[in-house]
Amino acid sequence: MYETPPERFGRARGTFRGLLIFASVPTSIAGLWLLIVTTTVLPARDPAHVQTWAAVMLGCFGLVGLSAAYLRAATPGTTLRSALITLSLAALAFGLYAIASMTQAPASRFEGYVLLIGAILAGHGLAGLLSGISGMRSARARAAVIAPGRSLDHLERRQGA
Repeated sequence: MYETPPERFGRARGTFRGLLIFASVPTSIAGLWLLIVTTTVLPARDPAHVQTWAAVMLGCFGLVGLSAAYLRAATPGTTLRSALITLSLAALAFGLYAIASMTQAPASRFEGYVLLIGAILAGHGLAGLLSGISGMRSARARAAVIAPGRSLDHLERRQGA
């Protein structure tokens, strides 16, 4: 059976939304772990880095909260979708930077938790990016179907279908 572009985009959007739900779990756990560490361990052992890790913790919670708002919206608006894409790009960039810095660090400077948090944020960033972009495409495809008298041929040619 032939699928119209909205059906195709809808299925991809559902897959990426599931991926975004899955990615939110480790990000939430990382945020909770950072909350405990920044309030109990770091003030006594490394007070100079409390603000840095508190910012990462807030970033984790912000990304999870924005992801939840996006997932709860029946049809996420442009502002919500843009915010998710922007924050996801930041999380992806930070995560990749953390991974790269730890994989290139000498053994004496290697921190496993930085590598793990980097991987978690990079994964969540990628999931949010894919979900937000697929939401844009499915919204455009729905708008094309709804527009009276408009053909879907231009969408099919662009997708190579």
